[in-house]
Amino acid sequence: MQEENKGVLARVLGFAEDKGFYIILGLCILAIGVSGYVLFFTGDGALAPDPITLEGPEMALSTTAPMTRPAITVPATTPVVRTEPARTPPEVAVVNPTEVLVPVTEVVRPVTVPEAQFVPPVSGTVIRPFSGSELVFDETMGDWRVHTGTDFACSEGDAVAVMAAGTVSAVFSDPMRGFCVSVKHEGGLVSTTCGLSLNETVKVGQEVTAGTVIGTAGNTVLAESAQPCHIHVELTRDGTHVDPMSLLD
Repeated sequence: MQEENKGVLARVLGFAEDKGFYIILGLCILAIGVSGYVLFFTGDGALAPDPITLEGPEMALSTTAPMTRPAITVPATTPVVRTEPARTPPEVAVVNPTEVLVPVTEVVRPVTVPEAQFVPPVSGTVIRPFSGSELVFDETMGDWRVHTGTDFACSEGDAVAVMAAGTVSAVFSDPMRGFCVSVKHEGGLVSTTCGLSLNETVKVGQEVTAGTVIGTAGNTVLAESAQPCHIHVELTRDGTHVDPMSLLD
């Protein structure tokens, strides 16, 4: 009996071994069929979850009904237009070409003080001019030397005038130049008139003007006695001899 049971089992196992692939394939087909049956006849309702309900009936959400967005109405607005006040151009003054004003600039000119007016001491002519640094022959001394003044021809007794306004600074007698009068003028000038008569016509400190008589011709210039009657006039500026005729021309 046991041998018969073993023989049956061996045949079943052999059959299963030979037909195993087909058996597994059949089982798979059967499982697919059962699943399709269940899905077809039960519908979506069997698998659909219950709706989720929040607090309040108005908060219930349906998973089956589509959600719609509430309509949002935007009130119409009138655009704001900013307007700026019209700009008025600045007034431009119209200038008449014939009325153009030129700024007046004050011109400052240097102030020049004219030197004192000089007049000839006598009416006679120059007989021996000022030589400056040039040596000239002296007939009286018989040598060559500079002539520091100007000799004006005149006659004895002729009135001799001061050459310019000033103050008498010296009245003296010189052994070689005779009787002399010195007058201090503006600008550092000093005039000395020599060859006057030995008479005191003016005094030191006296104010004189151009043409004031300071004495008379006396032909007393001993150093120039070889010349005819004349007066000898010297002029210095700050101690330096200058030509008297340079102020008379």
